[in-house]
Amino acid sequence: MALRPRTLWPVLLTAAALAALVWLMAGAGSPAASAAAPGTKTVTVLLTDEVFDANPAAPSWGRVTSTPAGIDCPAVCSADFPRGSTVVLRVTPVAGHELAFWAVFDNEPGPGCAGTGATCSLVVGDDDGVAQVQAALRPEVQLLATPEGAGTLTITPSEAGRAALPCTIAVPQYDRLPDACTPRYRKRTLVTVRAVADPAVPGARFIRWSDYRCKTATCRLRLNTDHHLTAFFSPAYLTLVPGSFGPIAMPPPGGLCTFEPDPVTGEVTCQVPYPLKTKVTLQRDPAVAQVPTDEWTGSCRGIGAECTFTIRKNEIVRAGTARGFDIPARVRETLRLELTGKGKVSFTTTFGQGRAGPCTKTCVRPGYQHGDEVVLTATPKKRFVRWADGYTAKRNTRTVVVGDTNPVRAVFRKK
Repeated sequence: MALRPRTLWPVLLTAAALAALVWLMAGAGSPAASAAAPGTKTVTVLLTDEVFDANPAAPSWGRVTSTPAGIDCPAVCSADFPRGSTVVLRVTPVAGHELAFWAVFDNEPGPGCAGTGATCSLVVGDDDGVAQVQAALRPEVQLLATPEGAGTLTITPSEAGRAALPCTIAVPQYDRLPDACTPRYRKRTLVTVRAVADPAVPGARFIRWSDYRCKTATCRLRLNTDHHLTAFFSPAYLTLVPGSFGPIAMPPPGGLCTFEPDPVTGEVTCQVPYPLKTKVTLQRDPAVAQVPTDEWTGSCRGIGAECTFTIRKNEIVRAGTARGFDIPARVRETLRLELTGKGKVSFTTTFGQGRAGPCTKTCVRPGYQHGDEVVLTATPKKRFVRWADGYTAKRNTRTVVVGDTNPVRAVFRKK
């Protein structure tokens, strides 16, 4: 089978850049409709979405009023106020939504304008500009769904205000999850996610969900908090990225990856589908390495001539780069741990940078990336019973790959 080339597009956007782009997309940079009256300055409020790909329904998610009166947005979003006076803006989200942040432009922000409180106070500046105040809103909870391997997801209902589209991801996945995979809802919304194997891929089939509560290809969840959900399909894709090692031998159905540019597209990345749980050994010739001290990075790590790992999801390997180089996976996840009985579970991150430390009750740990490895150690007050999320071994220590299992459940003896 021929190796399939793919293009890599690492898109690195900071939170500040995202906020600025949302602001510009919403028209915050446009001039005021008319000049302010003498001795006054115009204050303009925008009700927006918190995210870059703004939901067009976002202006209907809340209301901002001012004291003294003048602004009642979205009906009236601009008003003139005396320079030097204090204006207090109050946001009231509609049911099922909340304030993500305030942002103030062309005026000094005051109390509350750097947080998520209900009010933002500012002293109107003594200049001719337009004070622009952004109230960024969001629905209460979010589903972050990832199809790993040859398949897609359908999610119903879709986020209100967005078109219903299938959830698909680019392989390899550098960028954020697309909108169709990250719908947001009111708390307690019942969401149905259906896993659909790719009919164009021979032998493609759905294998399992990351959530132990989901038993069939259709998963139903009632969302009370943000939740990451992964669907695993077979085959999954191994993407090999060129580095300093030279040609790489991949086991069948792969072959020798020479990283020669595609004559049409110029792409050089090799991509091969493998059945889930396949043990893959990549081989290189140390004699042709450009930098002898470079290493395998990504799903395969080390400096040897061979590198062996198991296909657990869509995997990516760079063939030779400096120690410590990290392929920038853009999908960040939280890891949820549910405890029953008396005991604690400690987290130790062996690959990745998520938060460590113990949990003594149900807790949510942020800061991980999809594929990070975490060692969990259960320490009971009386007796550790089992892991109750589909993990069958009864030992109290296990390794969790973030995204493979979420939530994780530990059961201790209660008395």
